[in-house]
Amino acid sequence: MPVDVNTLLAKSDRDLQQYVSGIHDQHLEELFGQMWDSIRQMQLFGGQARSAASTEALAFSQLALSVATHSNSEALQGEAHRMMAYVLNAHEQYEQAILHYMQAILLLEKAGASPKVARTRLGLIAALFMTGRYEQALEEGRRADEWFLKSGDQDGHARLCVNLGNLYHRLDQHSEAVKYHNAAIKVFRTLKNTAALAPCFLNLGDSLSMLDRFDEADRNFEKSQKLSQKLNLPELYIQAKYNRAYLSFLRGRYSEAIQGFNNLREHYN
Repeated sequence: MPVDVNTLLAKSDRDLQQYVSGIHDQHLEELFGQMWDSIRQMQLFGGQARSAASTEALAFSQLALSVATHSNSEALQGEAHRMMAYVLNAHEQYEQAILHYMQAILLLEKAGASPKVARTRLGLIAALFMTGRYEQALEEGRRADEWFLKSGDQDGHARLCVNLGNLYHRLDQHSEAVKYHNAAIKVFRTLKNTAALAPCFLNLGDSLSMLDRFDEADRNFEKSQKLSQKLNLPELYIQAKYNRAYLSFLRGRYSEAIQGFNNLREHYN
């Protein structure tokens, strides 16, 4: 069985190569599963500020690349590049993330892993629009959705709607953004995916506020705030609280805004 991930982090490259050459592919897959579990428990999301958690996740993804290289398995190498890209996205290193996403897609396509290819495109789309490559992001979205609709992957389709909503928000096409955010929320509600709903409400509130639909925006920020608190998502909870306070400022409700900002001080001190 694979050793603990933290033990492998302390190994030299030569020792790591010897370790990889001495275990079966199944055990390597289990090791990658352990690394993915560790990273996902850190609750990273694209565009968040760098943190101790994202730095630790970067160490895990670098380990995954080293292990995959020594394994000579294209499928594992694709998975390692996918992991690295995911972490780099959260680490705000978008250009590097794009390179790893593209390499992951090439390797996973060769391995015939179509579902993973489509999911990998989701991360690529986010990195592309964060660097202003909107047309390329839309094209990758069309490719991903072709698989999601063909295979009946509702969750994947909803996550694509999230990305497209964020993309159109950055393009200042806020009515289009609202349409995609609402589509994502509808599917996630059907799937009872409450963890995915919390950021969706935040995104929808942002787009609604740009359309001067302030009451609707505030209700969605409040939903995001309550749900993120319930699910123990502190970064998202703080962002939702901040957005509500700033929205009060935009509406000229200055006392309410000041109170909201004062309540946030404890999180930044």
